[in-house]
Amino acid sequence: MRRTIPLLVAAAAALQVHAADWQNVATDKGARIDIDRASLLPSDPGKKIVWMRLVMAPEDATREGYHTLKALNRYDCRANRYATIKRVYLREDMTVMREERVESERENAVQTGTADAKLFREVCQPPTTGELKKVALQAADAAQKAAKPAEKETRAEKAEAHGAADAKKGAEPGKDAEAKKPLVDIRPSIRHADLKAEAEANKAEAGDPKHAAKPASAKADSQAPAKPEKPAVAHAESKAPVVDSRPHAEKMPLRVANERKAVLAELERARPAPVHGPASGPTAAKLQLAMANPAHTTPATAAVQARDSHADTHTGTGHDVHWTYDGETGPDNWAKLKPEWKTCGTGDRQSPIDIRDGVRVDQEPVRFYYKPSGFRVIDNGHTVQVNVSSGNRIVAMGREFELVQFHFHRPSEERVNGKLYDMVAHLVHKDREGRLAVVALLMNKGAGNPNVQAVWNHLPLERNVEYPASAALDVEAMMPEDRAYFSYMGSLTTPPCTEGVLWIVMRNPVDVSAEQIAAFARLYPSNARPIQQVAGRLIKESR
Repeated sequence: MRRTIPLLVAAAAALQVHAADWQNVATDKGARIDIDRASLLPSDPGKKIVWMRLVMAPEDATREGYHTLKALNRYDCRANRYATIKRVYLREDMTVMREERVESERENAVQTGTADAKLFREVCQPPTTGELKKVALQAADAAQKAAKPAEKETRAEKAEAHGAADAKKGAEPGKDAEAKKPLVDIRPSIRHADLKAEAEANKAEAGDPKHAAKPASAKADSQAPAKPEKPAVAHAESKAPVVDSRPHAEKMPLRVANERKAVLAELERARPAPVHGPASGPTAAKLQLAMANPAHTTPATAAVQARDSHADTHTGTGHDVHWTYDGETGPDNWAKLKPEWKTCGTGDRQSPIDIRDGVRVDQEPVRFYYKPSGFRVIDNGHTVQVNVSSGNRIVAMGREFELVQFHFHRPSEERVNGKLYDMVAHLVHKDREGRLAVVALLMNKGAGNPNVQAVWNHLPLERNVEYPASAALDVEAMMPEDRAYFSYMGSLTTPPCTEGVLWIVMRNPVDVSAEQIAAFARLYPSNARPIQQVAGRLIKESR
């Protein structure tokens, strides 16, 4: 068991390079308990590992000397137990104080009604129908390969051969050496009852009249009549296995057909029930329902949409419908490409905008808690995107947002009093409730930018393939010295154009060299959405 710990820790550490997806699960005496869904992955059969974190209440943090405790836990979803593999202690600015690996694991029983029980339920949710279907297809394919007649003679062939020999001797069919031997099967997943049913079906195939009408499947199908005249081809709609009357060389082995039917039956039982009314928790059905009804999108599903869009994506390449920045699939037609993108055409708080006539006020400074971090670069087909490791955050408008990724547009999507800039970087942040905040960093032609150059140095050679950087990136060094900014409420600037996004546009641009601009233009000469209507929105500007 202990030899598996380094492998689990290494796998979880690799996941931490990607953007974390922290979701609140419970609160306990002022402390907040979250799990990182992006780190959830299977371990041993029936077990899963995941990162969780405990954000201490202020008084407890002062007493204990740390602000946040992150723990890598392994959950035994069958035995209702869990064990901690690694712990990381963090300060308030999310820098690491110390790390410790648990050398001697101790499994704990999950107590009903506790925060641990809520964590267990979130981690050990039953697999989706799609996941089960994938397992079913893999199992069926593996069974077919293992049961090829060229590799091993099936029991049906043996029964036919012995039955023919007995018939010549005048003996009763079925009373052969096969029947005298104990039935042994090395497959642990098939029960004794299944073996017995299979033996009876094989005898029926060999011509034994006592077994000719009996089905050769699981006990649940024992009352279904056999239909010798119908081929036993397994489908999801099948109600019971039947005896295959085709020539032996053409038919699927009886054992394989029965196994496939049993797996498909499990799939059918696992199919989720229709959603009636609001679902509880971040279930797939709830997310799908929200995606299909953008008017009722919640902040949590807005974050999912942001993750699954393209230029404002967390990692992936997104949708099956292709969109572009010009032509028939350009911005004027985004709303027509998919029903859930209709907000791109009907929304009244869309981005980007021409920022002008802002109300000058003493805006609370945005607090940046950035640090040198690992990063990965991907060309996702719409922009160059940088996925950063966790631990970078901002505090704005009284909320804490964690930096997930940043990407580039040319020219700038935003304008300030009608002025267009050479480029812009959008730094996408998300809070623990799924709300988004985007910091727009305007860029003008000037001196070279070492951080932009570090990204360009790691440009991947192919699209949709992440390139892991060998060095850290100092995001803090990208920011202008004067942190004055504009703020307004807007939307994602790519499909599905989800609204409710806090925009923080830095008033003072930073420099990028002509060579760096030209390098991006080789990939994306123009990837900026046109200016949208302000529609009476309030724009605030730092004094």
